[in-house]
Amino acid sequence: MGNIVLRIAGEVSSPFWRACNTLFRLRNTLTLFNEANIVTNFRGLWQKGFTHRVAHRGARVAQFDISEAAANLPEQFNFEGMQLNTLEFLQSHWTTGMVILKVPDPENKPTQATLLYEQYFLGNNATSKCISWSMGKSIVGALFGIAVDQGKIGSLDDTVTDYLPEFTGSGYDGVTLKNVLQMSTGVAFTEDYDRFFSDINRMGRTLALGYSVNGLAASLCKEYEQGTHLHYNSMNTQVLGAVLSRVIAPQKLTEYLEEQIWTKVGFEDDVFWLLDNDRDDMELAFGTLNARTRDFARFGWLYLNGGRSPLDGSQVLRNEWVKESVTPDAPHLQPGVNEGYNFWGYGYHIWVLGREDDPTQVAGDYAFVGVYNQFVYVAPQHNIVIARNSAYPGYGTGDELPSEAKAIACFRAIAEHNARRKA
Repeated sequence: MGNIVLRIAGEVSSPFWRACNTLFRLRNTLTLFNEANIVTNFRGLWQKGFTHRVAHRGARVAQFDISEAAANLPEQFNFEGMQLNTLEFLQSHWTTGMVILKVPDPENKPTQATLLYEQYFLGNNATSKCISWSMGKSIVGALFGIAVDQGKIGSLDDTVTDYLPEFTGSGYDGVTLKNVLQMSTGVAFTEDYDRFFSDINRMGRTLALGYSVNGLAASLCKEYEQGTHLHYNSMNTQVLGAVLSRVIAPQKLTEYLEEQIWTKVGFEDDVFWLLDNDRDDMELAFGTLNARTRDFARFGWLYLNGGRSPLDGSQVLRNEWVKESVTPDAPHLQPGVNEGYNFWGYGYHIWVLGREDDPTQVAGDYAFVGVYNQFVYVAPQHNIVIARNSAYPGYGTGDELPSEAKAIACFRAIAEHNARRKA
């Protein structure tokens, strides 16, 4: 019945059918993370009443050697002195798909990769389109870097209100674009998924009712001085998306993604990007891209290559931008400092990990991370990329940080295990 309502709502613009679609979307938003339907929701969110736009793939796909794809997982991994069974961890945390790539020589042979492992669970398969959640923030960060290189953005020292004067008087008034990229805006926002009245859940209800997500961002107030605290805030990415939309107009964000990244990297399928509503027609930049697990892995491959395309080796992202993106450059962004974020550091919309023997030192590996255990993990020291989609219902019950920390420990063990394999 729901699909029938959606189809009619897409074809009929009457207030009655718009109201029906809003109610359908609201119901699905309120039950989005329920254990009974979280898995199917996460592989079909664009069918739940949200309009979306499509970034089409290119004509060719970046291939990888599949001859070694097998159960290339260590039996166990260490987490805080405990030996955890790898497969049991992945299954107990509701992994829906995981892909492991090895790129033996990303500097000289950026188009050659080996698929070491690929498994799907809970009804997902290789063609399932999975919600990115905040992994998508890293894709927005990449787009922002391209816009800077193209001169569409003058400088990261420019402010939000240089491009969005309608944000004058808000918490974003005078905040530099660099501080937005580094989650250091000082804007107040609570990102607690287990609290009904938190800002992140208020945002969800705002979207479910079809209101403007940019309007919500413009209503936020300042809490800290900018550039002094790492305070993760999904509205920061929405503001970046609004700035991008302004400077690339009349192009849409999805069209810019298609032109600048999705047709150049060799993705094997189109990506769907959810919108806030039919009126404002704005992409939900904070993390609503829907793509295959293999293609999330290809995005990690792009970063492992220093911004060179896995398809043909062309420079998609400037190498210096990639390096800057994974290099914390202020004291409050260093790993080992921020207890509320697993002591991880932060770059340009990318989590930067600390060393196991000294968490205050940058280890070299990094991750794109989304709620409910979505990951792209990149280990340049081992030339390994791991993409993992999940639908872990325990995420909003206080197990958020432990589950993410365990995942990173698991990925590190997998990377070390496979680094010893013949390239």
